Amino acid sequence: MGTKKKSEAKAGTGVSMSPRLEGLRRAVSKEQKRFLTDTWRHYLKTEKWPLCRVVHSQQGGKSKVKELLLPLTGNVVYEAGGSPPKRYQLTILGVLLTEEGDHYSRLLCDYLGFLRKKFFADPERTQFKDSEFATELGLDEDNVKTMGQLVCLGSFSSGHGIGGGSWSVSAPDEVEDLPAQGGLEGEVERLAFRWYDEKRSVFQDDGTQSIGVSRLVTSEIVEIGGVNSKPMAGSSAVDVLKRRYQVFVSSTYQDLIEERQHVMQALLETKCIPTGMELFPAASTQQWDLIQRVIDECDYYVVIVGGRYGSVSETGVGYTEREFDYAVKKGKPVLGFYHANPEEIPAKKIEKDDSGKRAHAAFVAKVKARLCRPWLTPSELGSAVKSAILNELEYNPRPGWIRADSVPNPDAVDKLKQKIADLEEQLKRLGMTGRRSMDKVDVFSVPFEVQIGPEGEDVTKLVLSGADSQTITFSRTMSAGDVLTILVDKLRSGSVTEELRTAFNEILHDSIAQSAASKLGQNQMIWSVTVEWAYFDKLVHRLAAENLIKQAANYIGGDMWEITPKGYKTVSHAKALQT
Repeated sequence: MGTKKKSEAKAGTGVSMSPRLEGLRRAVSKEQKRFLTDTWRHYLKTEKWPLCRVVHSQQGGKSKVKELLLPLTGNVVYEAGGSPPKRYQLTILGVLLTEEGDHYSRLLCDYLGFLRKKFFADPERTQFKDSEFATELGLDEDNVKTMGQLVCLGSFSSGHGIGGGSWSVSAPDEVEDLPAQGGLEGEVERLAFRWYDEKRSVFQDDGTQSIGVSRLVTSEIVEIGGVNSKPMAGSSAVDVLKRRYQVFVSSTYQDLIEERQHVMQALLETKCIPTGMELFPAASTQQWDLIQRVIDECDYYVVIVGGRYGSVSETGVGYTEREFDYAVKKGKPVLGFYHANPEEIPAKKIEKDDSGKRAHAAFVAKVKARLCRPWLTPSELGSAVKSAILNELEYNPRPGWIRADSVPNPDAVDKLKQKIADLEEQLKRLGMTGRRSMDKVDVFSVPFEVQIGPEGEDVTKLVLSGADSQTITFSRTMSAGDVLTILVDKLRSGSVTEELRTAFNEILHDSIAQSAASKLGQNQMIWSVTVEWAYFDKLVHRLAAENLIKQAANYIGGDMWEITPKGYKTVSHAKALQT
């Protein structure tokens, strides 16, 4: 684990684990605690969660592991990944139940204590770097790294950036709710339990959950008075249906043409207006004045750093860096994206001379000092930008733009009210038929693949090994309500995209089982259903754009989503149509 932080004796004096965590720890057996501890240490050492099949081979088989883990529920440990290779992943609760759990609890208390202190000293400041936590809390290198991993895993921030051995965070709105004085163990507990669902299963193929720990936690909710399940960051309403948000995209140009195309497409898909100055000759004072005006008018600023520093202005600073500095100065929400493996960038796309390399390295360090994300491929960059922008729209909304003819005057409002009343009267006369036709206006054509293999073979092995099998692509038309009805159980407690895709695949498989069996020949074939990842990710973000789901947090396994009030209404409507 490494040397404990030197401030731990001070922070740990008189600190005891909160009652609910204590009860949970008492319910965990020695064997379960050892499993959780070994799993977490494996992650700390390799930065990867252990493969399920490897764990099964080491623990005497899957059935034995299943018997050990079922009582813990998926709130503590769960199978991650929609298809092999699956891995066992801990939640923040799982980490707090390891042998070093009390130490991790104190680290999180210190983390919240640091943010509380900064909030009262300078409430306008929200972004902090790992070096600040290390200096003020007296953390050694191991513990400051572990703190960042815990914050990321438990979504104890409204945004974070990890890369190059360092991390930074954006303080969550919950800091404003922290008690001005006293211990913060209860706050750590509240945040750790906020997505607890006693029905959440460890295993993806399990629909039920045994009692054990889940029952104990449920009883303690009654004793302690329940838990505030408020999501991690402020949920400001964003009218994404009418508003458009202007995003300034800053980068060098010739070396990042393809990357910029993916970014522009991602922004357009999230109803944003991308703007950039790469097509303008940035070589005059007048041109810089124009750049400043465009940045002033933008809602968000995106900077992409590849392998080049770019052209230098008359001030001696590169235009990309100058734009970055200006956006920071103007208080624009800045989203940074840097290449994860610069040594893999082709030689023609990196700086040739030493001065350019030094300037590039210094600029990369400046970008990494703020919230940022790494990328490797153009498509990966596009996905990262889309996820980051959607998160900003939800948790850091800006004024945006709206068409002038979309703003109604008083007379228009009266006319709209009358039109609504007329339509409601028509709906009453039409009955359910009219509502059904309205529900089907917004539909999704969902393509999916059926993987078929010989009887007695494992489809997943066929997919991995490339053995004799065939893939057939089908599609099904579904309304937004149909999709949400499938995912609602997962969305109630919050789930990452891959968990949603797994549930979607399983229910889609069951829904076509009868027709597939007749077509494929159930006695001769075995088969599985898969919705391709890229399409499903786009489907999820489309639901988010319609405000049917929202991003609950940045989770270590991906973006976590939960259903919105509008989404619940859509599900209720869809279920009513099915009756």
